[in-house]
Amino acid sequence: MSIQSRRLQCIQTQTGQLLFDGRFVTPGTYTAPSTGSGTPPSPWASAEYVGVPNSAITVYDPAAKPISWWPGADPLWGGYPAAFTAYADGAQSTARAQAHSGPLLGNGDEVYFAWKLYVPSAQGDHWPVVGADGDWNIVCQLHSPPYSSSPGMAVSVKHYNGQLCLYGENGSGYPTWYAPITFDRWITVTQHLVVHTIGGQGLLEVWVDGVKQQQNLPVSWWNYDTTGQWISTDGTTAHIATEVKDTSGPGDLYLNMYRKGAGSNWGLGSVSVFHMGMKIGTSYNVVQ
Repeated sequence: MSIQSRRLQCIQTQTGQLLFDGRFVTPGTYTAPSTGSGTPPSPWASAEYVGVPNSAITVYDPAAKPISWWPGADPLWGGYPAAFTAYADGAQSTARAQAHSGPLLGNGDEVYFAWKLYVPSAQGDHWPVVGADGDWNIVCQLHSPPYSSSPGMAVSVKHYNGQLCLYGENGSGYPTWYAPITFDRWITVTQHLVVHTIGGQGLLEVWVDGVKQQQNLPVSWWNYDTTGQWISTDGTTAHIATEVKDTSGPGDLYLNMYRKGAGSNWGLGSVSVFHMGMKIGTSYNVVQ
């Protein structure tokens, strides 16, 4: 059964089930002949590449790394690493290379998902790609129709409170959690999401390298219902998880390098972040 045909509310009672194994299995370079949709790396359902020259996802064998500063693999995770490369030279305002899981989450659904992220401290002359707090570089998101609006939830690499952070937000720029970025090693990010329903409560928990993160209560959830938002007593669980904004189907989980093209990002050349693929399942342990 494909990820597109599975709806989580039907299988939540099955403990520890891996719903989608998105670790990259076939080396190669994936891009589009022109800006837009292109071939995704297996086993992802679809991909987009926007930028000049073409942005790309490069899945590589660590035994033959294309560039010396590209990371090796994490042997505990399995699968191949992938460079997500986006280019912004002023011609495109939001350059991106991103892979989509396929339709997955609807309102009321629950999922755990985890992936490996590597942020290099130096790559050519175009890092870091963020300067002002308003610049963003999305590396993971939950998105659903209408795609012309902001994603329901995102994780970015950006400046916040004077430091470069992993930054979780509700798709409208308000932080839900943040942690100072660690360069030049693989980081494991795990999220537990219960999708918010209109008039009800969702849930969001986040771990970085197994450490549960403190949550922040956003100013608002933009156009989402805001009934009963609150943070747990220990500050680590947010009962504010995003509502999927779908009008025609469930939401996708994405891995990205998706850059704001204005501000201090404007006019920069190609920049890569690295992912080892995402596991999606019904328990914390099954996605580790």
